[in-house]
Amino acid sequence: MVENFISLGGKQFLPNDFYPIPDKDFRLYYTSESTVSQSIDIWIVDTFGNEKQISLQFNSRKFGPIRDVFEITD
Repeated sequence: MVENFISLGGKQFLPNDFYPIPDKDFRLYYTSESTVSQSIDIWIVDTFGNEKQISLQFNSRKFGPIRDVFEITD
């Protein structure tokens, strides 16, 4: 069983791998059962080789949920 995972459209992602995003807009879900705060880095790369890094931090559920919405624009 994977303790922490990220999914998109019901597909679970493995760490440190590339996944094509079919549309410009997408939702990314992160679920953790950990009791410690965590951070993840998400890299978005387009077909021209341009890269964008997004760093997110999460607290344990014990401290309450963190809800954050972000948008990537051109």
